[in-house]
Amino acid sequence: MAIATVVLGVIAALSAFWATAPDHIHNDGALVRLPTPPTVVYVLPVAIILICILWLNPRSRWPVALVVVLSVLLLAGVSLLIAGPRFYEPFQRLRADSLSADESAACNRGDGAACLRAASLDVPDEYKVRFYERGCALNDSESCARLGLHLIHSTDWLQTPPGEKPALISRGIALLRKACDAGHRTACGSISAMYRGEGHYVAPNEALAHEYWQKTEEH
Repeated sequence: MAIATVVLGVIAALSAFWATAPDHIHNDGALVRLPTPPTVVYVLPVAIILICILWLNPRSRWPVALVVVLSVLLLAGVSLLIAGPRFYEPFQRLRADSLSADESAACNRGDGAACLRAASLDVPDEYKVRFYERGCALNDSESCARLGLHLIHSTDWLQTPPGEKPALISRGIALLRKACDAGHRTACGSISAMYRGEGHYVAPNEALAHEYWQKTEEH
């Protein structure tokens, strides 16, 4: 009984980890998703709880069929509560594809503004990153600025590997510079603020901070 309880606890912990562990961004800007847990993670607890109930009910006071049904319903409900996001994620993707279909098509045809509009829709972050990437490649300065800030601020997330933070910040700054050079005042101001020490993303540099602040006035 004690062993079964320990095994059940371990499996429940693994289920919770797989279901709630957040994604993170690699230094190439791609969102990395944890693998979906194998079916056994959800099936095995049902079997263990059933065994525990049967052990606690040696004289079969309850019909076995009722015990089985209640056990399955119990574990199914708990699994859905714990791992809900992993279950309905495919439906979220279908919704996002449908919601952004027109703008995505225009974006793929080379309309940078459409990429930005698609990223502004209520779609998952991985879609936003993809649209920002495409829009920036099409020289949409707002897409470059938003992607740059997104990558830089992603280093504040606890799940971002420390070794990847410098590359993310460097790429984010490069994207902000591209936007700034294209006349995006906010991007220039963001770089200036960072070089003044805001967020501690880069080493303070008063000369660069002043240079990019002047660009905000020029644009």
